[in-house]
Amino acid sequence: MIDETEDSIIFKIDIGKAIDKLKIEDKTIIMLKYFEDFTITQISEVLACTVGGLTP
Repeated sequence: MIDETEDSIIFKIDIGKAIDKLKIEDKTIIMLKYFEDFTITQISEVLACTVGGLTP
């Protein structure tokens, strides 16, 4: 069983609120990179843009 401290729970809530405020394009990049483990190259292919065009 994972015992989360109050600080880590608050941190996760704050991160969630910050992600919710992003534009959909930036949110998609963050979600693919950090939650789906896509590489930057894979993300650029999915979004049909250059690697340099990814700007979360």
